[in-house]
Amino acid sequence: MSNKFSIKNTNEIFWASNEGFKRGRDPLGIENSSVATYSCLLPGITNQTHRVRYYSFYCWLLSQFYDIHLKSGSTLHQYNYIRRAELALAFMMHNLTLKGIIEATTAIPGSDFFPSRLIVDHCNLIEGADVDTPGRKYWTRPSGAFGQYYVGSLIALNLVNYSKAGFQLEEDGIKLAEAYQNSIDDKTLEHFLQCVLNGDICLADTKQLKQMAINSVRKDTEEWKSLNNLLISNSKNKKNLRQETIELFLPAINDRKTNVQNFPKYMYLQHSESDNTGAKFGWYFYYLCEAFHYSLETIFLHILHCAEQNNALLSESGFINLCHEQMMSGTLKNFDGETLEDSFCMNEISVPDQLTELKEKVKSKPFGEAAGMAFWLMARIWIETRPFAGNIIDFEQKNNLSHNNGTLSQALDCYIGKYLKNNISEIVKKAIVRIMNEHIITAYSKMGNTSANLCKFMLDDGKVIHIETIYPNTTNPRTQSLYDILSDMGYIKVR
Repeated sequence: MSNKFSIKNTNEIFWASNEGFKRGRDPLGIENSSVATYSCLLPGITNQTHRVRYYSFYCWLLSQFYDIHLKSGSTLHQYNYIRRAELALAFMMHNLTLKGIIEATTAIPGSDFFPSRLIVDHCNLIEGADVDTPGRKYWTRPSGAFGQYYVGSLIALNLVNYSKAGFQLEEDGIKLAEAYQNSIDDKTLEHFLQCVLNGDICLADTKQLKQMAINSVRKDTEEWKSLNNLLISNSKNKKNLRQETIELFLPAINDRKTNVQNFPKYMYLQHSESDNTGAKFGWYFYYLCEAFHYSLETIFLHILHCAEQNNALLSESGFINLCHEQMMSGTLKNFDGETLEDSFCMNEISVPDQLTELKEKVKSKPFGEAAGMAFWLMARIWIETRPFAGNIIDFEQKNNLSHNNGTLSQALDCYIGKYLKNNISEIVKKAIVRIMNEHIITAYSKMGNTSANLCKFMLDDGKVIHIETIYPNTTNPRTQSLYDILSDMGYIKVR
């Protein structure tokens, strides 16, 4: 018997439905190249892993789940166990901080669950943490902050793995768990576990648990030595880029030569012709990559602003001509008619100075002029990187960066290198067209098989339709997390 057609049994095909336009933050699909770069410079650290003691705490917590208290259990059972422990630790940190027993510390998952500046007498861990119970929870995702923030780093550091049975410790994770256990009084650990297993913790418990404070890695304990070895010591007599970065970061921060946010710029300024490999070159590479990306996104900002000001009024060709005319009216107007290569002798301002000027110009909103400055900065990056062009390609290949859209050698070649003999005005127009096309490709590739539209402009009946204006972004290269981790280890005097 054949099934009869019913409209109730149909679904809209994806291009016929519309979830509306989505925000997004990477309209040209180029930021992954920067993310991949700082990921290889600081492996095992992310922008969310600020407290290094969570690495050893989670390893110990998993060791107890399998080896002592809970030899078997479902994935949900393990999730609830981890979530209760996170909430208990947050409860303890919240109260000890307010009592002045320990220093205030940021980046404690679950701390927002408790009212600020108010000591809490009691916390029901079952209600506040267990996934399968009703009520307000300290964390939305079922695997807790462990699964959302920390487990990726623990896997990258070969401490933890994941299978159908749940999270399990690798050999190095077992050693770190033992180091944690050997550095804290047995009664303290047992008391904490009982709170977790009983699903309840009160104010009287917190003082006894002080040794477990997440910002209290006591120097020269077995735990401190294990974490130190994990972060800093050579592996197989070879330094990785994280270890090299730490060696560069510590003197820069401790000597007050720079701050956390300006570390990439500081490393760019420290670069010399002999620094063509390793982390020192990597941070030089990252800074230039970010400067080039900011330039491209500034030109895209100009395109969107033009679309907003002339919404549905101009044909595509007329729109491109307008964008081009406004870009050429500022910094580039004196070079109209010259080849790009011939103009290089006039482009003498350094990358950091041009980038600073560009960011100020973006704030002041003459976007056509800013876009012209952005193109000029891209040309400057080409000039400054020519002596190191081979080193850039080698670094990309060695660290598996070449496949990312927007990586430095690719971007330089696509927008500058191919057009050295061309007229600047012609190159600017080509850049506008390419950036528009790159955005459309990126938006539709991110859309995939959904109806979530990420386009910031559209072409309809030959006209350019404005949807949303988005400003240039920069990525966050994990240096704040590195600062916090090294502070917890006692390597940095907190300012």
